[in-house]
Amino acid sequence: MRSRRELLKPVKDKRRKRILAKSAVVLASVIVILLSSAYLLGQEGLLISEVKVEGNLVLEKEEVAVVVRRKLAGRYLSLFKKSNSWIYPKGKIEEALIESFPRIKNLELDRDGLRSLIVRLVERRPAYLWCQEGTGGCSFLDDEGVAFASAPTFSDNVYFTFVSERLDGELFGKIVALKKYLSDLLPEDTSLTKAIFLEHEDVELWTETGWKIIFNLGQESDRLVAYFDTLVHSPEIKIDFNNLSYIDLRFGRKIFYK
Repeated sequence: MRSRRELLKPVKDKRRKRILAKSAVVLASVIVILLSSAYLLGQEGLLISEVKVEGNLVLEKEEVAVVVRRKLAGRYLSLFKKSNSWIYPKGKIEEALIESFPRIKNLELDRDGLRSLIVRLVERRPAYLWCQEGTGGCSFLDDEGVAFASAPTFSDNVYFTFVSERLDGELFGKIVALKKYLSDLLPEDTSLTKAIFLEHEDVELWTETGWKIIFNLGQESDRLVAYFDTLVHSPEIKIDFNNLSYIDLRFGRKIFYK
């Protein structure tokens, strides 16, 4: 008498064969679909062949286009061309451009039909200088405090200058705000030209006429402005800004000047 296992073996074999046959059909179908899709998506009329660059002021159009073309080269999964206008690697192109050109502040990619890709740029504009002590080099900063390009040496106070070893967003924001508020309290013919960061978080704000305002980064900005306002507008104190060396705000209500 045959065992139950022997009786069920032909049934299991048939089931296994059916599963293998179905799997083969599915696999073949997937391959056909992939190859067909790759062929269709690889048609010349769907491939990006032209890169247009708009909005550039300093950057060379061809340098930007070269980076874009490099990212459009090659294939996904060795099948689908990356230059296809429907599946081109938009995010990778944006990342590569921002990494390659720090001067780019914002960018937008847009198709112009199926054969052209437009790269619209907004470049960072110089607003300040940052000079690192010890290196002898300076960099341009935009209005957000982002360093984006080396700067030449200027003979006069073209840009407000930060002189420090490091400069983060918080420090930049505090100095810019203080500069604005203190400038409003200065005589019309006096402007602030640079901030020099010293030891123990002390900072010197220099004027174009050669005198300076000293304060500490640990002090609250509104208090510094209030102390300075009290000093320059006090009816009991007459400050001769033309013969001034410094105003020291580091000691609270005790303000020293010379």
